Amino acid sequence: MISNIEISNYIASISAFIGFFSALFAYLSYRKSKEQYANNKLDQFKSRCSQNLDDCYITLNDFTTKYFEIDEIPEKRMARDKIVYLLDVFRTDIDQNGSNVQELIDNYNNLDLKISDITYEDNFEKVIRDLGYVRNSISNLKQVL
Repeated sequence: MISNIEISNYIASISAFIGFFSALFAYLSYRKSKEQYANNKLDQFKSRCSQNLDDCYITLNDFTTKYFEIDEIPEKRMARDKIVYLLDVFRTDIDQNGSNVQELIDNYNNLDLKISDITYEDNFEKVIRDLGYVRNSISNLKQVL
């Protein structure tokens, strides 16, 4: 006949076995959720940056059609500030996500300078050529992302 001590030893062994596998499954589940969170965060970053770049180009295009040959007025300055703000938000997103891709940062800096040139330019042909350059830079930035 099995004594109470042996029964309690069997129960303790089974409990330890179940506890070990429970901890193992919890750890594996944690790792999986951590990987999924990182993937979701990266996808959200890419989506946010892509949308921000598109908004920046649309705003810049609207700026050139609306304020091309108009002297400096408060509305023009506010529109220019909006474009600069959209670019700054993009740069902040890059810095916060630790994207130290040098190509991304270089493309951003070139884009920033070219957009600044467009907002102060008076030559229509140069503005159109620079808008094409900005469109290509934005598509390159999206590919790098």
